[in-house]
Amino acid sequence: MRLFLISFALAFVFCLPLLGQQMDFAVPGRGFLSIPAVGLEYMLVFFHEIGHTLAAWLFGIPAVPQFDFQHGGGLSRYYDRSYILLGMIWLLLGVLAVKFYNEMHYRLLIWLGIGVVLHVLFAFTRLHDIFMSFMGHGTEVLIGGFCMLRAFWNTTEKSRGAAERWLNMVFGLFAQLHNMILTAGLMMSDISRDAYSMQKGGHLQGDLDRIALSLHISGANSGGISFSALAGRFYRYGLSGVEIPPTPKSR
Repeated sequence: MRLFLISFALAFVFCLPLLGQQMDFAVPGRGFLSIPAVGLEYMLVFFHEIGHTLAAWLFGIPAVPQFDFQHGGGLSRYYDRSYILLGMIWLLLGVLAVKFYNEMHYRLLIWLGIGVVLHVLFAFTRLHDIFMSFMGHGTEVLIGGFCMLRAFWNTTEKSRGAAERWLNMVFGLFAQLHNMILTAGLMMSDISRDAYSMQKGGHLQGDLDRIALSLHISGANSGGISFSALAGRFYRYGLSGVEIPPTPKSR
């Protein structure tokens, strides 16, 4: 519990520059706090763009992630869909289906079949665009949750020292809080929505703006949907994780 509470306090402090920007108020010591905050944010950018890239490749769309040092953050460059790549993905899924069938893993075979149907449905509708847009922030939260679980399960202290366990918890909580503050700002603040829409110099749309346009909803509603999903993930990885036993062997 001490690990969670202290890490939560540190993560919240590191999120104060973002909170001040979202709510338009001055943060004391913002220049000093921006040093760790920017470092942690670029770690999030790395996982964010990896999420977009992997989601694009999943639907046969080659993509390359990169940092954007001109406007800040990052971006992923998408190329035209390769049906050869898409065919290779379906071939691998077919091989996996045969393997499950031969080994009589029928439950896994059913889940794989459902996954293939959803994959085809997403690939040939606008759903794949929505999925690709969401998986930027989605990957941030998943990686943050993974780091929190590593800290809760104590998988790093015995092998690599207590410091890494604390770093895992702080970064995991920072990822959850950073995304929750961002999406809450889009729900409640016109200033936040205007700033979000002007990212990349106004030349590119943000992920949640693209989702809003695809679903024909407002940016506030898009932020609300994302906030609800993030809050659920935070509870799953955070508050409910406090009761997780300290080591995998004791589960």
